[in-house]
Amino acid sequence: MIDRIYSIFIGISQYHEMTKLDGTVNDVQRLKKILVDEKDTAIILDKNCQIKINIDSSTLREIICDFSLGRTSINDILIFYFSGHATILSNNDLGLCLVDTRINHISDSVVPISTVRISELIDTLAISKIDPIFVLDCCFSGTAGETFLQSYSDTRKSFDRSFGSTYALFCSAMNWETSLDFFGGGPFSEGIFKVINQGNNSDTGKRKQYLNLTDVFSGSRKELERTSGQKCQLFLGAGFPEVPIAKNKHYQKRKEKLSTAQQKVLNILFNDGSPRILTTSDLQALGSSEHTTYSKLGYAPAWNLINKRGRQVELSDRGLELMQGKIAIPKSIYLNSETGEWIPEENTDTFQVDNEQTLL
Repeated sequence: MIDRIYSIFIGISQYHEMTKLDGTVNDVQRLKKILVDEKDTAIILDKNCQIKINIDSSTLREIICDFSLGRTSINDILIFYFSGHATILSNNDLGLCLVDTRINHISDSVVPISTVRISELIDTLAISKIDPIFVLDCCFSGTAGETFLQSYSDTRKSFDRSFGSTYALFCSAMNWETSLDFFGGGPFSEGIFKVINQGNNSDTGKRKQYLNLTDVFSGSRKELERTSGQKCQLFLGAGFPEVPIAKNKHYQKRKEKLSTAQQKVLNILFNDGSPRILTTSDLQALGSSEHTTYSKLGYAPAWNLINKRGRQVELSDRGLELMQGKIAIPKSIYLNSETGEWIPEENTDTFQVDNEQTLL
C-alpha cells in the first residue's frame, strides 16, 4: 500500500493583495521532514511527493488535474496539505487563497472566482477514484470559528456525494477569527510533527508498525489544546481504509520461534506416518508448553502447519509435507502488522525433518 500513497504539500506565504503569512513555508517543510524525509517515521516515497510554494490558482488547478489524469489504478491515496489563507464562499464552500487571490476593497472581502474551491478539487479527484486525505491548515481572515466549522461540516457532505465513504478531512479549527501564524510554523503542523515524532510507546502501541490518521488526530488534538488552545477536527468516511500515515518509531515486531514443544506436537500428530487427530484435552495432557503454544503452528503463511476444527487439531497439507521431509519452514517468523500475515524473519534458519531420524 505504501507505494500507492502520494502527497501534495502547498504553502502560501506571499499574497498580492492579502496579508503575508510568515510560517506557511515552514509548515510544509515540517510535514515533509516527518512524512517523507525522516527514515524512522517517513513512509511516503520522495518520488511520490510534490512541494509547491507560493503558486497561483491556475497552477494549483493544473497540479490537481495532472495528478488525477496520471492515475493508472483506482484507490490511490492522496495526502493534500494546504497552509495558507482560506475563506468561506457561498453554500459554505471553502475557498483556498493562492498568491493571486483578489480582494474587493469596497467590501473588503475575497473575490470568490479568484480562489480555488475545495469542491473543485473534490470533483476532480473523485473522477479518478482517488481516496483523498485533505489536511487543511488554514487562516480564515474575518471569519468566526463557528462559521467555518459549519463550512467543514457542509464540505463533508460534498465528500460523501463524490467519494462515498472513502475520504478523510483533517483540519485546524479555532474559536477566534484567524489562525495563529508564527515564523517557525503554526501549532497545527507542530502538533502533527510532535505526535508522529514521539510515536506510540504504550504496551499495545509498540505492536503497531504504523500510525494511522486517527492516531495522529488524537495526539494532535491533545497537543494543540495544551499548547495553544487551538482545536482540530477529523471527519472520516465510514469506509475509509486504515491507511498508514507514518512509521511508529517504537514498533516492536511480534516474533515467534519454533520451539521444542511445538516440534513434539508435530511429531505426535504425524504419528510415524499415520496422522492422527488430537483434542485440546490431549494437548493439555502433553504439558503446559505444548498446550499453550500449539495454536501458533497455524500462523500463516509462514508456518500454516495445523488445522483446528472446534476442539480437534490435525496436520494441514503443509504440515504433512513438512513431516514427510518434502519442505522446510523458517524457524523464526514475525507478524506483518500491515497485512496481518506471518512471514519469515530475515536470515532465519530453516527447519526440515530428516526422515532417516526420529524428530525427537
